[in-house]
Amino acid sequence: MLPEFLQIEVLRRKIRYAEEPDNPGLIKLFFELDSAPETETLLQRRLRLRAQYVLLYETVEDANNPSHWRRTCLNVIYRPLYELRQLANNALSREDVALLFTQLKSINLGA
Repeated sequence: MLPEFLQIEVLRRKIRYAEEPDNPGLIKLFFELDSAPETETLLQRRLRLRAQYVLLYETVEDANNPSHWRRTCLNVIYRPLYELRQLANNALSREDVALLFTQLKSINLGA
């Protein structure tokens, strides 16, 4: 069995490159493994959630991925965004989250 941090990296790769596009459970497992440890600081939590968003955003934007996989990722991309919005406790962090929401509006999945 791989250590947890390697399991997360394997899941990241599988999600990003749609290596198992008919297995949406990968995303649920990824969120379960890539969750906040008790010792995580606010900054670490924000960085982790932002990395989750970026992973999903890049996956959705990649036209080489199957459209159903891109839509699956788009359906869950709001999870880290909403958590980031809840953690935003100053003008800079609120602006960062607002920019991510704006970026998300520009996604084009094509026909």
